[in-house]
Amino acid sequence: MRELRIKHDRVAVEVNLSIIKKSDYGSCRLKDGDRSEIVNFVGGGQWKTS
Repeated sequence: MRELRIKHDRVAVEVNLSIIKKSDYGSCRLKDGDRSEIVNFVGGGQWKTS
């Protein structure tokens, strides 16, 4: 994430279908064949009441 300049406080990270704890981001290393996904949280929208 450092190389991609992604702020870790607004994302969820999954490696091989397992969620990685934020406290483990610094020690988690990807190996050949690992599959990862980084999901960025985006706010916005409008709440409408009837």
